[in-house]
Amino acid sequence: MSLADGHKSEVEVYTTSVVIRLEERVIRTQLIILPYAKGNRTLLGMDFLQKAGIVLNLKHRNWFFSDSPHRTYDFVKEAIIQEVQSRPNLEENTCLLRDDEAVNGIWGTACADSGASHSIAGETLYLLLQKEGANFQKTQITMSLADGHKSEVEVYTTSVVIRLEERVIRTQLIILPYAKGNRTLLGMEFLQKAGIV
Repeated sequence: MSLADGHKSEVEVYTTSVVIRLEERVIRTQLIILPYAKGNRTLLGMDFLQKAGIVLNLKHRNWFFSDSPHRTYDFVKEAIIQEVQSRPNLEENTCLLRDDEAVNGIWGTACADSGASHSIAGETLYLLLQKEGANFQKTQITMSLADGHKSEVEVYTTSVVIRLEERVIRTQLIILPYAKGNRTLLGMEFLQKAGIV
């Protein structure tokens, strides 16, 4: 299992194939069940969104089906899930990676993560920003993982300029100083500020 910050761990899970009915459409998808998790929410990932042809409009906080873009829906909507049968294999979830982004003049790759509220600098970017003499502020935040678990952690923050497709966007990055091998994530705060749909 890969967390949003890039950490990986081997865990035992259950999988099942389900039918999700959404706005009179039927989409068959795989669900992963974390048997040890308590109080977590049901999350529909990129594999489901792509299969269903769903387009997220982050600026207007709504979504639509790619074959009918004029009918939009607010982000919060309950889905009726009907269990069908179990299947052992599952597709790996991936995120959109870009290689034409620069942070404070440092070119690299970041992951656009619509599930993250804030942007996080990966280990490599953090080390490069340190080398460049970036100003870091130490602070405490409550971090919420995708499964609903929360923990109080000490982090650093810094203000950076991100260049993307000839646009310049100033944004705050959170640095997890204890994280090793994690990737740079551009969260909802950045995506909305940049006007990315």
